[in-house]
Amino acid sequence: MDHGAQPAHNPAQGPGYETTDVRVRPILIAGVGVVIMTVLVVMFLKGMIFTLEREEPPTRFVEEDAKLEDNPFTNLYAQKDRLRQEETDGLGQYAYDKKTGVVVIPINRAIDLIVERGVPKGKGPKTEAEIIRRDEEKKAK
Repeated sequence: MDHGAQPAHNPAQGPGYETTDVRVRPILIAGVGVVIMTVLVVMFLKGMIFTLEREEPPTRFVEEDAKLEDNPFTNLYAQKDRLRQEETDGLGQYAYDKKTGVVVIPINRAIDLIVERGVPKGKGPKTEAEIIRRDEEKKAK
């Protein structure tokens, strides 16, 4: 069987090619319809986002003595701002974990120590206590 061979033209079935052009009007109507639907969907989504950003939480979820900030249904931007503030506060505080012996120092202090002393050699990051102990051992020698 020869797959490349074209069947013979049968004049009884027609001329063998398109005798009319493509109708442009239905294609234009469909294109305009798609554009209108796209604009409507975008406008709807922007309206929903605007509404949800400004909307107060439903009162049935808010307890009488609960603060609005404690409610999980509050504005997402307020939640993001609180989280960012908590992270920023955490980067600027000293802490010590007695179980693991890890000392947490403010990020600015850590940067100053790295600039002053350089990056310590060895595995993983060092705690400030380890760096001080190492420096004292160097001075004793």
